Amino acid sequence: FARSRAEQREQHHHRRDERRRKRPAAERELPPPEVVAASADAHYAAAEAERYTAANERTQRELAARAVQLLGLAAGRRVLADLGCGSGLSCDAAAGHAVVGLDVARDMLALAAARRAGELVHADLAAGLPLRAGCALDGAISISTLQWLCADGAGAAAAGTLPQLFLAVANALRPGAALVAQLYPTPAQGAAACEAAAAAGFGDAELVIDLPHTQASRSR
Repeated sequence: FARSRAEQREQHHHRRDERRRKRPAAERELPPPEVVAASADAHYAAAEAERYTAANERTQRELAARAVQLLGLAAGRRVLADLGCGSGLSCDAAAGHAVVGLDVARDMLALAAARRAGELVHADLAAGLPLRAGCALDGAISISTLQWLCADGAGAAAAGTLPQLFLAVANALRPGAALVAQLYPTPAQGAAACEAAAAAGFGDAELVIDLPHTQASRSR
């Protein structure tokens, strides 16, 4: 007899929990870096920047490619912003377009520069966007970055920081252009991010759970 979806899901979660319990303590899940690190710049120092890039190359490229796809760009070469471009893996997904990559971590940007990942700008997104209003970007993506602006763990940080960033992005986009951001939010953070985006002018902002084959379907 076929099991119900609920039964299948329960059995999957049970097996997952059993595997976690059997891991050595050092290998069990640790709090995400945005919760425990002083800043992204401090966390992604040289050694960690290299480790993260090597360990996450496939995932970051896949997420970025999906984000670019969701932008719904018209044919031809476009001008895009990559918010929190890191070592440039997400910039690579926009090959064929002109990409402006922004990140606060200097060692990540050094890796991006080595791979010639586009025009790179050292910038703290928590302070806004160092691009002039009306620069008419054709789209913007952000991969695994915005959770750093919600690092309080309850969504309150998003209420103060994200509106400023989203407003700056909205002012930099041409009419009708989109922002697609992938992040790892708590439910409160996800709701706060959508509210902030809507308040900044992204009236159709929504949270989408995508790429179900990735870890615990947490990519949103």
